[in-house]
Amino acid sequence: MYNTKRIAWRAYKKGYHTGESIKWFSYFHSILTGACFTFFIGLFSVPPVNISNSFPLWWATLGFAVSTLLNTGFSLFYIFASGEREFIFELHSYSKVGNLLIITSLALPVISFIMLLFYYSTHIGVIILFVTAIILLIIKRMFSEIKSTKDKIEKKKLWSIENEKFDDYDTICEHYDFPIFTPEEQTQRNIEFYFLIKINKIIKNFQDSNPQIDNMDNIDFFNNELLSIIHEMYNSRNFHPGILSKKTKELILLTMTDNNELNKEKIAEELTKLNEYIENRLYYLK
Repeated sequence: MYNTKRIAWRAYKKGYHTGESIKWFSYFHSILTGACFTFFIGLFSVPPVNISNSFPLWWATLGFAVSTLLNTGFSLFYIFASGEREFIFELHSYSKVGNLLIITSLALPVISFIMLLFYYSTHIGVIILFVTAIILLIIKRMFSEIKSTKDKIEKKKLWSIENEKFDDYDTICEHYDFPIFTPEEQTQRNIEFYFLIKINKIIKNFQDSNPQIDNMDNIDFFNNELLSIIHEMYNSRNFHPGILSKKTKELILLTMTDNNELNKEKIAEELTKLNEYIENRLYYLK
């Protein structure tokens, strides 16, 4: 079954594939370049003696100088290499050195700004660190509340599915799901969800029967159940048969032979694949 990490990873890759993530990286580094350069130029008005004699000011100057160079480099890189989407994805995903440079370019402006505050007032610097810690705790609390609420919604959805309360399930989806789908899209999702649940139950009943593949009566019954689902799919006006119908038909063909010709290993393999696909789709549609 899909988990949150796998879904997040797919969304992450899609951002690079479409170029949307690369565009936002370019914007963000450009903004940081402008901010760092402004602070760095402003520090030119400070006498060199003050910089040499002040630890916070020395680090603030160095930090803004380095971060200006790094963010300028990244801004230009994302602009001129925006067509090399796969390379940028690999750089962000697989290169530890590349990620270290990116983190440095993002962290240095913040650290340098805090150092600058410590130069003007130690008390203000301490207060800012304290406020930053409080903000981080608040953000953590926010995400915790969001996760808790989503878990409750998922429990309601799961209960509706297990008890076949599909009207309640549709109401929950309509109320909580994001993005908001058009009526046609929501209808298509509901129909697909219905067929996924039905096929999932048929497979589960077949797997619970003992023996499964060795009993031709079980095989025939299983085959007929799948055939009725395929018939229902193609008679549905709003459902567009796709991977689900294809995988189901492959399983039907494997079970339409005599007992001595059954490829039991292949049937078990296709059952596992179809089960995995159904679980993935159910998790996605939920």
